[in-house]
Amino acid sequence: MDRYRDYKKELLIINRGLEALLSSGVSVPGMPKSAFEDWSRSCQTLKRQLSEETLRIAVVGAIKSGKSTFLNALLGGDYLKRGAGVVTSIVTRIRGGKHPKARLKFKSWGEANREIAAALALIPEGNKLADKDQFDIRDTERRTALRSLLDSLPVEQQVSQGARNLNTALLTCYSNGYDRIRDFLSTENAERILDDGDWHEHWRFVSDDALAVYLKDLQLELASRNLDSDTEFADCQGSDSPNPLHLAMIQDYLQQAHLIIYVISSRTGVREADIKFLSIIRKMGLIENLLFVVNTDISEHESVNDLQSLAGRVSGELGLIASAPELYTFSALYRLFGEIGEGLTEKDQLRLAQWDKQREIVGFSKAEQHRFTRDLEQRLVRKRYQLMLKSQIERHGVILAGVSDWIGINRELLSRSDGDARLMADGIAQQQERIGQIKTVVATTIAGAVPKIKKELTTDVNRFFEFPSGACASQTIGFVRDYRVDFTQFQHSLQDNGFLNTLYLVFQEFKLALDTTMTNVVYPEIVQFVRREEEKIQHHIASIFQPYEGIVDQGLSELRNVLNGFDIDRRPDRHFRPQDLPSVAAVKESAGLKLPPLVAFLGYSTQIKTEAFISLGFFSVTKFFKTVFKRKETGHKGSHVKALQKSVRRMKRLTEDSLQFQFKDYRENLKFTYLFRLLEEVAQRLVETLTDRFQGYGSDTTEISAHFDRQLSDRQHIATLIKDMQITAGDIDDMISRLRQAVENNQA
Repeated sequence: MDRYRDYKKELLIINRGLEALLSSGVSVPGMPKSAFEDWSRSCQTLKRQLSEETLRIAVVGAIKSGKSTFLNALLGGDYLKRGAGVVTSIVTRIRGGKHPKARLKFKSWGEANREIAAALALIPEGNKLADKDQFDIRDTERRTALRSLLDSLPVEQQVSQGARNLNTALLTCYSNGYDRIRDFLSTENAERILDDGDWHEHWRFVSDDALAVYLKDLQLELASRNLDSDTEFADCQGSDSPNPLHLAMIQDYLQQAHLIIYVISSRTGVREADIKFLSIIRKMGLIENLLFVVNTDISEHESVNDLQSLAGRVSGELGLIASAPELYTFSALYRLFGEIGEGLTEKDQLRLAQWDKQREIVGFSKAEQHRFTRDLEQRLVRKRYQLMLKSQIERHGVILAGVSDWIGINRELLSRSDGDARLMADGIAQQQERIGQIKTVVATTIAGAVPKIKKELTTDVNRFFEFPSGACASQTIGFVRDYRVDFTQFQHSLQDNGFLNTLYLVFQEFKLALDTTMTNVVYPEIVQFVRREEEKIQHHIASIFQPYEGIVDQGLSELRNVLNGFDIDRRPDRHFRPQDLPSVAAVKESAGLKLPPLVAFLGYSTQIKTEAFISLGFFSVTKFFKTVFKRKETGHKGSHVKALQKSVRRMKRLTEDSLQFQFKDYRENLKFTYLFRLLEEVAQRLVETLTDRFQGYGSDTTEISAHFDRQLSDRQHIATLIKDMQITAGDIDDMISRLRQAVENNQA
């Protein structure tokens, strides 16, 4: 990380030097500010992008694999609460700062109440309490009714498939946390900042589910030597959380992450949950971004051979999903204890002393830890070079090339006799007209291509999300239609709990299965599709870039031939290189674009399915029972099963209807807020890439030649200013060359 900080510091110095150089140009007598506006604007944009650029690293793994301990060890202190709860789905983001700070963003009352209403709708008697989504936990009467409802629920409603029911767990957390959290929330998203003495209070919010359920986002700032403000680590919820919403939040973050560190406990090795989650990561096309850490419990292993044997097994199992996985085996807790040092408790000091006796294992762990730290830094620098440094260095080089050409041309004009200077200015002016024509053609061509590409993207997106036959929708609808309920397993529930309670249980299992399919199957398919569309955008842009790059080069060549004809001594363009095609990944990063979140996708669908099922499903069941009893059918238990079967059929039809609306909404968001914006940003970057090199020849030479009629002393003063600019430009040229060489050597 230190190397990148040095590279960035040098690049910012180069940027400031360019801004000072442009300021000197504006100070030339008679020179209008507009002469350098484009370059100044480009410098400001590049500086902003450099300051806003953030490299995101996600730390993921199963529950209790040691993710928080690993991050604490990596960051050099006991910053994150270890063993936080599993009900909440918060992703804790960590960045560098001058002082420790925790920024807690809470849900609004509206968001909390909507979540409560959606959960209530999936519990018998809860729908009446929700009252068509108007539930407000701030209302004392309703809050009391909620607590009474939760206290009265039978065990069958609180436990589902051998685990705690997600909806009752969520409602219990909201109910238990209200009195302690109510002062933090507002009608809008409220924020609280903890620093100085109360910084560690954020532990209370993430470790207590009754408080964490009210949190929407948590960002920590740490004064750590191992972290800068341009790097963000994320401590993600366990990948084996029983709630699909948690997995959805992780997937949304992984889409933004540049690197993923997957932590596996040495006590358990690779589990089924790891294989499932890694398969999802592979489907999302992110498997190449992974580093694996076997978080070692030193007390659990007798020897280095035992530990190496475990690492070999883990590597072999991971190899089924990721080819040649990069695996590191070390104890995060041992490293953390070393970072804390004298601040350790007496108990931890005894543990550390016991571990130090196992010299071979400790030595192996330290060597692996060092190898991991070295490789991580190299990966981070490579990522930054690919996404930001390379384009930033080259763009600064292009600006300098343009300014240097402006300096060279105008210095020559001032050194010639009036007649020669005017002849030169006329020749350059003719060539500038040609340059203007090329710039217009480039801009017009790209502007004309964008609507055509949008039309093609629209066709692709509509076909992919077409309901019900599109590649995406067909999988979801296929799951809904093929979903089978084993009604025999609910016969005891019908007898013991009644029809409505049993129907709710059936619906809850169906909803959980559908949401799991959404996160495990559908969303990875969407990600793959979007990547193909991004490649299509890149292909279209390349088809424009290649021929027009030749036209631009030809225009520059013609201009330089004109300059050579006037015996202008041309400098070697050491700092200038032909521009690369704008990368979709780099443009996406600098523009801050990301896919519409899956979290909203799931939450929206849940609300629609719930409303439709409650308002229409039960009504039809009531009618069915009236018909049954009017006919005085025999076989009361059989009638219940038939009613349950009919309700399930209706439930599935209503779910299809809501999914159709849901897919349409996501489809339009994907087109307009992501793909179209990405195309427009890439097209704009292409125009800049192709025309930036013309800027040095685009200014009107009459601005300088207007001084020809002035006194010789004035012309000499202007010549001196321009000569000073040339010296400064040479210094910046050397800095760009050194920085480029240093970064490229580090990539080798």
